[in-house]
Amino acid sequence: RLGVDVRVDGSLIFETEGAAMTFAQAWDGLVDDRLKLLKIVRISDGSYAIGKKSFFPSELVNEDEALPRVLEAVYTSGKNKTQQAEAKKLLEAIGVSVVGETEQVQAILDQRYTYEAEVPDDKIYLNDLKRFCLLVEKYPKEAGRFKDYYVFRQANDNWSKPENVYLDNPFLDTGLTAYFEANPKEAQQGSLSESYIICEISIDKFVNFAEAVGVQKELQIVQTTCFDNPEWAYLRDVGGVRDTTPINRDYFVPGLKEILSNPTVPISSLIWRTMRLTRRNLMVLQATFQRTETHGPRRALSQLVHLLKDCAWVPQENGEFVRPSDADSTLLPDGFPFDQGETWLAKIKFGEGLKQRLETAEITGRLAKELGFEDDEVLDQAKKFASLPRAERDRFWVEFERRQNAIFPDSEPRNPDRRGELVGEQAENAPQRLVEKRARSVSIGREVVKAETEQYLRQLYTDGDGYLFCQVCKEPMPFKLDNGTFYFEKVEFIPELKGRHYQNYLALCPNHAAMYMVANGSKGLILEIFNELEDGDLEVILAQENMTIRFTKTHFADLKKIVEIDSPIQ
Repeated sequence: RLGVDVRVDGSLIFETEGAAMTFAQAWDGLVDDRLKLLKIVRISDGSYAIGKKSFFPSELVNEDEALPRVLEAVYTSGKNKTQQAEAKKLLEAIGVSVVGETEQVQAILDQRYTYEAEVPDDKIYLNDLKRFCLLVEKYPKEAGRFKDYYVFRQANDNWSKPENVYLDNPFLDTGLTAYFEANPKEAQQGSLSESYIICEISIDKFVNFAEAVGVQKELQIVQTTCFDNPEWAYLRDVGGVRDTTPINRDYFVPGLKEILSNPTVPISSLIWRTMRLTRRNLMVLQATFQRTETHGPRRALSQLVHLLKDCAWVPQENGEFVRPSDADSTLLPDGFPFDQGETWLAKIKFGEGLKQRLETAEITGRLAKELGFEDDEVLDQAKKFASLPRAERDRFWVEFERRQNAIFPDSEPRNPDRRGELVGEQAENAPQRLVEKRARSVSIGREVVKAETEQYLRQLYTDGDGYLFCQVCKEPMPFKLDNGTFYFEKVEFIPELKGRHYQNYLALCPNHAAMYMVANGSKGLILEIFNELEDGDLEVILAQENMTIRFTKTHFADLKKIVEIDSPIQ
């Protein structure tokens, strides 16, 4: 009917030049979606394609495998300019377009960056990557175009989609490496190859592109159900019998609980940055459970908030990790920006415990001054003193008053000149210092026994913290020797025994050792008192005061056996 040989069978073929022009004239204004789906566009290689997958040639490109170009004669031959214009109008109407950068990039993605495509060489990849970065920089909305393509190389040389790669040093300090290394079972993402550092694209431009197309740079907060929420008992008690309009929504970070059992500053920094971003989506701070719209939902803190609230993960300048409630914002290390007004900080009760302690200290300080104490520290010391047994407090006051009333003697000669003369005369007539060797009595075996005694007593009277105690005052020895060990006196307990036994000695401080040896009011009665003692402390009089000697159960049992087999000297 049109006077041309046109065959339409699903792949319409123009048999003569100029047919497209006549076709355009005949179908002017009548192009519909059916025509757009037909392969009626003749390509430069002689094949045919649908309109939207065909492109007009340019001055430099007439043939392109990735972007098929229309045979130029299809719309340039004809009787006049009007026919040529009509032909081109039809091609545009069915989807043929001029090649733009977006189309060029899409063609490159389809040709080289699908799962089945052959890996491009480094030179081609670098040129493509430059093109990708420039496109997204100029048209940010085009970033989604790369979502399903393998455009990134991981550190292990595998190629990945944007969602399967994460950013961290040396590109961006995110801490994600620490997270994935500490929790390998969650490591579905891989780190970027460091080859990007030395490519011809600046790091800033590359990072901007990576972030825009969806490379991970923060912890992924995942939606889950409320069943594992610490407040599940409260949430499930919401009204309603049947789930007609149910909501069961909670949030957590996979593997975070295990990681926070041994936190590090990089991990804490990653969590801090991630939580600061929750201002864009406060929903992740809350769990919601509903059965029916009529009864409405119940809400509680999300699993993520509960975990962060209860774990000691916040670093302080002293290197300690504390729970958020115990944290001091002024002691946060660099890289932890703090804004008291952020919602997530209030949810995890940041600084509330510290605030309560400061308020309590302020109240205690005021109370201390009202009671006449210098400060709350002195008040605390007074409370500790008041908790001592009454006898200890009385003993302290007696000794304190004795020392307060005691005055160091300061005698002065009545006649200094005369006294000086007498002392001088005595000095001139003083006998010369001469040394004379004399025989003396030596107790045989005593030093050998004392050597064994030292080890024996140290073992029995040293506590788990390394303190060696006096058996009379029950206090640690007053000083240490240069070798770091406590000094103590080894004093023979019952001198009347026949043999020398290393168990027959006491571990005493220098003060009580002297009392036992030279101011022992119970001297001569020790054996008799010990024989009558079944357990507990042995009462003695030292320096005119009632005191007790305490024995460990081992020492006491050893002494009982020795006294049993070693009768006293007659």
